[in-house]
Amino acid sequence: MNMNRFTSVFLLVFGLLSSQVQAQISARLLSEMEQYPNRHHTVRIEFVENVDCYALNHEFKQQRLDVNERPKVVIAQLQQQAAISQTPVMNLLHGDLADDVSYIKPFWIVNTILLKANSEAIQTLSEVSTVSLIDLENSDIIPHDEVIRGETSNDRSPNGVEPGLIAINAPAMWALGYTGRGRLVYDYDTGVWPTHPAFADRFLAHRYPMEQCWTGFFSDIPNGNISDHGTHTLGTMAGLVEETNDTLGVAFGAYWIANDFVTSTVEALPPLAAMMGAFEWALNPDGDINTTEDIPDVINNSWRWRDDPDTVQCAGMVVNLMNAIEAAGIANIFSGGNSGPDNTTVNAPQRINTSEVNTFSVGSVNGNGSFPYPISNFSTRGPLQCPSGGNLSLEIHPEVVAPGQNVRSAWGTDDYNTISGTSMAAPHVSGAILLLKEAFPYLSGEELMWALYQTAVDLGDAGEDNVFGMGIIDVHAAYLQLAQTNTPVDPTSVPWDLEITSATTPTDNGITCENSFSTTVSFKNRGDNTITSVLFQYDINGNGSQSATWNGNLAAGEVTTFTLPTISTTEYGTIGFNILASIVGEPNEYDHYNNRWRMNFNRREPRTLPFTDDFDNGFELNDWLTKNDDGSATWETVSTAGLPWNSHSASVQLYSYNPRLNQPRDS
Repeated sequence: MNMNRFTSVFLLVFGLLSSQVQAQISARLLSEMEQYPNRHHTVRIEFVENVDCYALNHEFKQQRLDVNERPKVVIAQLQQQAAISQTPVMNLLHGDLADDVSYIKPFWIVNTILLKANSEAIQTLSEVSTVSLIDLENSDIIPHDEVIRGETSNDRSPNGVEPGLIAINAPAMWALGYTGRGRLVYDYDTGVWPTHPAFADRFLAHRYPMEQCWTGFFSDIPNGNISDHGTHTLGTMAGLVEETNDTLGVAFGAYWIANDFVTSTVEALPPLAAMMGAFEWALNPDGDINTTEDIPDVINNSWRWRDDPDTVQCAGMVVNLMNAIEAAGIANIFSGGNSGPDNTTVNAPQRINTSEVNTFSVGSVNGNGSFPYPISNFSTRGPLQCPSGGNLSLEIHPEVVAPGQNVRSAWGTDDYNTISGTSMAAPHVSGAILLLKEAFPYLSGEELMWALYQTAVDLGDAGEDNVFGMGIIDVHAAYLQLAQTNTPVDPTSVPWDLEITSATTPTDNGITCENSFSTTVSFKNRGDNTITSVLFQYDINGNGSQSATWNGNLAAGEVTTFTLPTISTTEYGTIGFNILASIVGEPNEYDHYNNRWRMNFNRREPRTLPFTDDFDNGFELNDWLTKNDDGSATWETVSTAGLPWNSHSASVQLYSYNPRLNQPRDS
């Protein structure tokens, strides 16, 4: 063999391989690696193979796949592809490169891994065949737009209906019997005060474990400490003060879940990893791919990732994320932005235009007067920056408008406030989705958004434009259009619906030393047919499931009680008592949430009195319970080293406490 020729070929091939490796590391990351060779860099690893959720969504439509089966297919394919692509990388990260990385966060909703690693590790990872790109992760995330204060009264309005609800024709849907009953909204915002009387009873955590109903970045406990913004948006979607019949929300019969991932300042926002994780959670809150009732019908978003005049996020990871949500059948609604009227750009992901309704961005009009409703001065105008391929409709922003100016809704733990912004407009659309979903539960979020888009009432210049989009939504007109080709569910004729209305708690103060518990369940027949047998299944923290059957005659509208047999546990700490009631022989109920109940209390080990603890020699975790009523900074236990008497310490991070003023303190 001619060795010189072999050497030349080898060098050529090696040169090509080296070139390919360098191409897998972005130029800006290479620059940072050269400038800071000893730093751990925050990077995003993307992979060659990805699930095309846009194509998958079209397959679903062609096959007319049941909307409840969609999330199962989407999640299965995304998780399978992530496992195939990411396994070689994860093996390295937990093996040879374990000492070179300080943070690892894999995702399946988009096939990517976020990590902090040194330059040597990044170079090694770039040589993995499944990897397509390693890029510096410094994606710009922008908070919700500044709250614009309103000009009208914030007082309670007994028997009142907010004018914005009338402007979108919601009362016509209520007259038909649709209130959002049995539907679920996910408020992706600054958090929510869960005890507000406008929606407290319909927080899903009264019926399901908290981890399926709240995903917190700043707090594990649902609250509105960051801002009342999320409480306000939820009120417009689902608010009703039953005591005074004060109607704040479009779909006041709907259930809700929420997060606190949106803040008022850029500096305080969670990293991109957390923001993506909040969407991934929405696709599978209980971690069981075979259940779908825990997946929200609509996600309401009042925030943005970017607002630079560029085409970033017109393709790639964020677009894949939005396509995955749509393919799963969820309606994804975004506020259009408050940078008008002379804005030079449209925010991302609001600028994404995979289709006319992805993403579905909402502008603001003043709905407090009479038609035609004027555009709000602050409402962001189009066109979009993302390429349209010649489809001019894809360049228009927003998709529709809704009332967002001087909107009164929930505020604080039990108050009300009138504010303005496209953040106030988007919840009107999300609420409309809930009403339509109650009428057509077998339709996808995309189909419901199309109906609102196509039936919007034109405003401004004739036809679709970059101020009003298609116009103001008319939820009743959307219903009528859908009813031409689909049979709506009749909300006034409900054959079967069983609701647990309450259950007695084993302890009044939420703390007990007992190991056996029983409860008396109150339940109501909300259907038309007489119920003669109910199966109760109950457990503690998902363990030791027991069952008992009630037999009798419960006519429509009647309420009765049943005492469950005693259940025991050896567990200490937080106890979750779960109850599921089902009508024997009738699996299809109108509301799939209201036949569950969950109680939380705390079981402690008995201690002989008097009990003293000077903490000089550490402390026992089982002796103390942290009570954190406001969900803000509180006592935390952390592992410590170097203390011979105890491996844990307790601290309160008071520097992050909000509000700081007027707090009681010991003298």
